[in-house]
Amino acid sequence: MIGRILKLTLFNPLGYKSVGMDFNSMLKKCLLSPTGSECSIQYDFSFSDEGINLKYVKSGFKTPPSEEEKKTIERGDVPMRREDEDFFIPEGTYLFEQYPDIVEEAMLGTSLLQILSIKGGEGTVYVRILKENTLECVMQALRPFNGEKKNES
Repeated sequence: MIGRILKLTLFNPLGYKSVGMDFNSMLKKCLLSPTGSECSIQYDFSFSDEGINLKYVKSGFKTPPSEEEKKTIERGDVPMRREDEDFFIPEGTYLFEQYPDIVEEAMLGTSLLQILSIKGGEGTVYVRILKENTLECVMQALRPFNGEKKNES
C-alpha cells in the first residue's frame, strides 16, 4: 500500500496506557510483545526550511485484546474502555497511510512526508505500530482530516 493515502473514520477512540517512551523504545517494546499488541505515539508537526519538525507529545501501549474483548468487537459492539487507558486517538476522520517498512526515528519525518504534506502547514499525527505476527510489526500514520491539532487526554 506504499504511497496510498486513504480516508479513515474512527467511530470510537483508540485507547492506550501512557508509557512516555520515544519511537525507538516503543518499536522495541512492540517487537518483544505478544501478537496483537500495539503502540501509538502522538506528534505535533510543522514544516521549516530544514524539513519536517516532529515534536513528541505522548505515547501509549496496549496489550492484545482478551477473548471477551474480541467477542465484543466481532459482535460490532463498542469495546469497553480498559481501566488503565489514559491516552486516546479520538474518534473522527483521518488521513491514513500504512507503511511496508518501519524506519528509525531519525528517518520518521521522511517516511511521513507524503501524508503530512497534504494541506501543508502544521498539525498532529499519530503513529501506530501494530504487532501483526510473531516476526512482524507494521506502522501506520493517522492525521486528522481537518489538519488541526487534536489535544485529547
